[in-house]
Amino acid sequence: MNKEYILKLVVIYEKPILGNKRLYPRDIRNYIGAITKEDEPLNKIAMWHKNMQPPLIYSMPNRKSFAIYSFLPKNKIEKDLEAIKKCILKNKEIHIKGINLKVKEVFIADYEYTEFQNGYFERNLMTPMIIASSNQEYRRARMLSQNNEINHSELEKMMTDTIKESIRFQHKDWFNQDDVEIEDLMLIYKDVKYMAFEYKKDQWYPAVRATIISNKMLPHFLGYKSGLGFGELASMKIMDNRKKYAKS
Repeated sequence: MNKEYILKLVVIYEKPILGNKRLYPRDIRNYIGAITKEDEPLNKIAMWHKNMQPPLIYSMPNRKSFAIYSFLPKNKIEKDLEAIKKCILKNKEIHIKGINLKVKEVFIADYEYTEFQNGYFERNLMTPMIIASSNQEYRRARMLSQNNEINHSELEKMMTDTIKESIRFQHKDWFNQDDVEIEDLMLIYKDVKYMAFEYKKDQWYPAVRATIISNKMLPHFLGYKSGLGFGELASMKIMDNRKKYAKS
């Protein structure tokens, strides 16, 4: 995958968010949805409801900025990202959940999906990875946690299946490729936490948090519902920096 074909839109605030308040991917999506309402085709892209990989991914914001990723070819999405950029510049004041921000800078940059290069990679799930979406997957998730006892071996197998399946679907929907080679992908997990995550009111999904060790560089987002930033991977250094900033 050529790096030049992948884009992300970055928004930097004039002042960082202070205290215990924070924004989430859904908040950024709602903001973008509100400022693109007058452009129906653009709004449909921003608020994506189709059952396939989304054209935009709203990642977890930090205290100083947020980013929107797209893994579609540049000629398919660049015009839409430029239109969103213009909307942001026209609506620099952001007021969400008692947080008041002003946009300082907006830019679009190249971003690399991954070349699946070989090596040793240790990364942490910054947001929960959703591991079930279909009825069959729900049944499998219920079986591995019967009687409130988690079968960790089966859980890790399901995590591996979810990661490989999401990579295949990403290549199919984003890159129109059916031949991604990940059969030799090896995955090891540490500090696995299994949970039921409330995606939105009264809608729960089986999900996990973990540190993932792999023999290939994984994509930035894994699992289901990645459009709202679920299954976002971050390096251990980034996670440590976030923890230090949260304590300051």
